[in-house]
Amino acid sequence: MIEEYNYPSPIGNLYIYVENDKLIALNVNKIYDNVVKKSAYKPIISHIFNYLDCYFNKKPVLVDFEINPEGTAFQKKVWQELLKIPYGGCCTYKDLAGKVFDKNPCAQAIGRAVSKNPILIIVPCHRVLGKDNMLVGFAAGLDIKRKLLTHENIFYKN
Repeated sequence: MIEEYNYPSPIGNLYIYVENDKLIALNVNKIYDNVVKKSAYKPIISHIFNYLDCYFNKKPVLVDFEINPEGTAFQKKVWQELLKIPYGGCCTYKDLAGKVFDKNPCAQAIGRAVSKNPILIIVPCHRVLGKDNMLVGFAAGLDIKRKLLTHENIFYKN
């Protein structure tokens, strides 16, 4: 059973989806329809809310809860690399491809995997930029990406 929680953030309402006490999605848009709407009383929700409170107050903390996003093995490999990008840091799709692929890095494949990330902010896909730190693509929209990058003082080019 997927449970939905709401978190009011500076970038708008965030929809949090939990299944079996693991975070499966966090987005500015509704992702799942047939869910049970809950209030914030479970321990994992307290941890997620604390993470988001700290993030939006510029006091980043480590993820101390389980995440279990739905995706392919390749997508999950890319998302694991995203978790290594620190608060205030960034990389390019090409840089990320070099870390994921043993041979023949493909930035386009990385871009597709990053765009499918269901856990915004916590799995920081917003920290991935195009060549020369160009602002490119973001599933939640470039306006949200700009806000998150600006919040973290990450330099980017429009």
